[in-house]
Amino acid sequence: MTGYPKNDWRNAVPESDTYDRDALIAFRESLKAREQTSEDMAFVMGMSDAEVNAYGKLCEAWTKQFGEQENIESPPKVESLHDEPKDLNTRIQHRLDQLETCMKENKRDEAAALVPDISKFWSVLSQQDKEFIQCVRIALDEGIDWKVS
Repeated sequence: MTGYPKNDWRNAVPESDTYDRDALIAFRESLKAREQTSEDMAFVMGMSDAEVNAYGKLCEAWTKQFGEQENIESPPKVESLHDEPKDLNTRIQHRLDQLETCMKENKRDEAAALVPDISKFWSVLSQQDKEFIQCVRIALDEGIDWKVS
């Protein structure tokens, strides 16, 4: 196990081959002492589903132990992915449509949260969809307004 006390928030997430538990703990601890940066957002956006779930458990345990005393922004709320169609191609198209809507409505945080959920299907995306994702990434990274005429 770990050297942390039983009720310590760092024990909320078990060791796993699907994510680096120590890296998640180190990231969480680094955020308590400073403001959130764009590099932090990039780190979170690059997480796998397993890492996001593990990090979510870690943050919940932190809140249970210390309360809401921190000033770290919670991740943006994105329409539930559990209500999506079962067919993979339909699900991907649904997410692409959500991303396009977020960009048109200038909901940049929600769009940034959707990009990894779509990018994990990179190998099955069409060339047009890949180019769209790349354009969205550039627009988000460089703060370019998304204007459709």
